[in-house]
Formats: sequence, structure tokens, C-alpha cells
Amino acid sequence: MEGSSHDGNPYMGNLQVARLNYQGHVIADKGDMLSLTDMWKAAGSDDSKRPANWARKEGAGFIEAVSLSLNMPHGHIMRTQRGKGGATFAHWQIGIAYAKYLSDEFHMWCNTQVRAVMEGKMPTAIPHDIVELIRRTDGIAKMLAHKVTEIEKTLPVVIDQMMEARIAADPRVAVVSYVSVKQILENDYKVPAKGRRSIQRKVFIRLSNYCLVNGIKAFKCAHSGTWLFPPHEVGAFVREHCSGIIRAHLDKIKGQGNLRLVTA
Repeated sequence: MEGSSHDGNPYMGNLQVARLNYQGHVIADKGDMLSLTDMWKAAGSDDSKRPANWARKEGAGFIEAVSLSLNMPHGHIMRTQRGKGGATFAHWQIGIAYAKYLSDEFHMWCNTQVRAVMEGKMPTAIPHDIVELIRRTDGIAKMLAHKVTEIEKTLPVVIDQMMEARIAADPRVAVVSYVSVKQILENDYKVPAKGRRSIQRKVFIRLSNYCLVNGIKAFKCAHSGTWLFPPHEVGAFVREHCSGIIRAHLDKIKGQGNLRLVTA
């Protein structure tokens, strides 16, 4: 006996979303195949018009014509799954012919809907409960996106406050986590101690202005009074905007070291 385990359900056994919905009745499809069982139920026909009865009698000639036209055996254009939850699937052309047999009104709907969906020419009807679920999900997504944006705005301030609290509790945190201009010059550019104060002052002025304009937090060591900067934030700036004056300073120091006193 034929039946359908997904009567009124927008999903088939493989969770494929149904694309055809006639007055609240879902008509499942598998590629070019339509569920004749779902069509029979959607049209509200009696037992005498079941797909199997139609295929043996009124529909036999048309099914044969489709088989010859597509050069495909009957088993490839029409299949019946027996047992509980079984259903009959057939090529969409056979489905439209069956719709004409079921009722004129249903046939007209199939002419405009089934053919268009099979060719992918129009958006498909989505059951109301699925539409409502999409709307709720979209609302939740927008709300979460708004909250994430607010968190992103607040996060830098919170991090600065946490860092200030940690430094206040233990000044060594700033020494470990941040770098001074002196450390940048020593570690990254190998600037010797001799004559370093002048270039150190120039880099410090540029770096301080950059941090002030861009809201980058710097900390002053409570013990030494040295200003400390976040290494990842300022490293690129020093490379792009200070490397020229640093190289000039190094060349100058190197040139002075090569001078020799000449006596007569």
C-alpha cells in the first residue's frame, strides 16, 4: 500500500528541503523525479486514483511515450518504494500528466509551478514555519552581531584598564610586556650607547605623537620614569617612519669612528 512518511513535513528522509507546496501539502522531489503519492494526497483524490492504478490504466500510454522519448527504461523514470512509508516517484513530465488526471485546478498549478521548479527558473514556496524560523534566526544573528560590535568597541578600554591595574599592583608587568625606545634602538637597530641620547629623543617624540593620535596606550615605569610602549603597536611605526633617521645616525657614528688624527 502506498503512503508517505513526510506528509505535511518540509523534509524528506535525507533532510532535503521540499520545494513544492500545494495548499499546505508538501510534494517531495528527487532531482527530476516527483512524488506521485504526495501529488495524489495534495489533490485530495480518492483511492481509485492512486498512482499505481493510474500507471496501469490511464497513464500507461504516456509513461511508455516518455520512456521512448528519453530512451530510458520504465524503472529509471518511475520507481515505487514498497512497505511502510513507501511512495511512488516519477519523472516530472509523468507527474504533470498525472496532475491533469487528478484535477484541472491541480493540473494548472503544476503547469506553472512544477515545470518552473524543475528548470530552476523561479524561487520556490517555503512553508510558513520555515519562513518564521528563518526570520527568528536572522533576528538573533543581527542581535548577536550588534553585541559583538559593542564588545569590540569596549574591549580596548577594558584591556587598558586591566593593564593599568596590573602595572599599579606590580610595575614589573610593564617592564616585561612593554618596551622603551632605548630597547628598540638597542635590540632592533644595534644603536651603540655612545651618542644614542640624541636619536633616542627624536624617535621618542615621533613615537609619542603617533601613540597620542592613534589612542595607543603607553605607560611610565614607576621606578625608572621611563616611558614604555606596546611592542606590536609601535614596532611597525618605527620601521616605517624612523628607520631613516636611525640609519643616518648610525652612519654618522660610524663615520666619526673612522676619523684619524693626522700629524705633520
